[in-house]
Amino acid sequence: MPNFGFSDDEARDISAFLIAQSTKLNVPPPAVTQPAADSSGEGSSLYGESFCASCHAMQNAAGMLVGGNVGPELTRVGSKVKPEWLVSWLSNPGNWSPNTVMPHYRFDAKQLGLLARYLGSQTDSGFLAHVSLSPATQEQIDHGRRLVNERGCASCHVINGIKKPDNFAPDLTDVGSRSLAKIVFVPGVEHDLPSYLAAKIRIPHQFGSAMKMPQFTLTTTQIDALVNALLAQTERAEGLPANLRVPGTAPSDYEPAGPAGQLIADLRCFSCHSINGRGGDMAPDLSIEGSAVQRPWLVSFLKAPNTLRPALIRRMPRFNLSDKDAQTLADYILTVYQTPAFDAASLPASSFTQAQRDHGKQLFYSKYACQSCHIVDPNTDKGYIGPTLTKAGLRLNAAWIVNYLKDPEKLRPGTIEPNQHIPDEDARDLAAFLMAQTKTPKENGK
Repeated sequence: MPNFGFSDDEARDISAFLIAQSTKLNVPPPAVTQPAADSSGEGSSLYGESFCASCHAMQNAAGMLVGGNVGPELTRVGSKVKPEWLVSWLSNPGNWSPNTVMPHYRFDAKQLGLLARYLGSQTDSGFLAHVSLSPATQEQIDHGRRLVNERGCASCHVINGIKKPDNFAPDLTDVGSRSLAKIVFVPGVEHDLPSYLAAKIRIPHQFGSAMKMPQFTLTTTQIDALVNALLAQTERAEGLPANLRVPGTAPSDYEPAGPAGQLIADLRCFSCHSINGRGGDMAPDLSIEGSAVQRPWLVSFLKAPNTLRPALIRRMPRFNLSDKDAQTLADYILTVYQTPAFDAASLPASSFTQAQRDHGKQLFYSKYACQSCHIVDPNTDKGYIGPTLTKAGLRLNAAWIVNYLKDPEKLRPGTIEPNQHIPDEDARDLAAFLMAQTKTPKENGK
């Protein structure tokens, strides 16, 4: 949220209005076990095990902000929210915000208590030390409503009784063609369009205290990127014939069906994964995942995700899925998300010979130097860029390995895996070697 420069009284009155217009949501309180007083370590561990930091940032002991930027920062969340609301939100975020990107973790009563206690302890004693509010008056509530309308808060937020404003801000369709004669420059700003746009974005209120545009915290690089984008919005660009335009990618409205589709929605899989053109890019595309993996591994992974890429900080959290839910998801992925390029069951691991496995090992470590990016033997291999292949034979399908090695970009567009133009025989023998990897060296007694 940008900085609107509200005074203390304005912030108070907006707060009074927002509280006054809110409606009570009748969500039954979840069962929660209150943790022991000395349980902060368990709560911190649960926060880490749930990989909350993949989406949320929090200041560490050194004052550094650590974590992702998908969700709100949690450094002082204990000073912000009510304990009972925090427990209810953690129990099922979708009850409060149907369109939230946060998944339903299915925490049990003990986990809810531990995580809520830990997050509730993230406070700043000085943050609210000098804030003392008397009960709001009707005058303050009315003033808050006017401010919310004037500042266009409903442009981004859904607020009871406030309609989303139409034409709240100037049309920027052809701002790149704007005549300098129509621009009011302020002292210190060079008289050209790029300089004007950069100054307007950097400090909007230098162009007038009545400006509705808030103050953003943007880096120089971000401002430059915005200026370049705005300069491209010209009358000429608007009037280009259709055959000279580069069409944008149409948004996908893909929606998975059935019980598995309901689970995918409840777990907010699209927040991180893309499927059939819809979703995020934080995690692998799942559109053809059913052609890549084996069912036993997938069920196990969905119940307790392990680390596939040791160098990554962001990892899939544990959703506490039941056996039935994990199997429902796995069966749907394996059945629906298939590539037409090959049959995943066309090359059984039992068809490989020992000679092929031995030759594949030589290819892996010599000709193609796969250990530069991947790990098969943790005792000797040092590749941390790609996913670990220690137990690839339990995770991947042989047919997938062969086709992927021959053309990685075809199956995983945008992958950093290089296309080494591996011939069919080499790809087959590499697959034979990788499919033989079903145990760690320790499990093999090495």
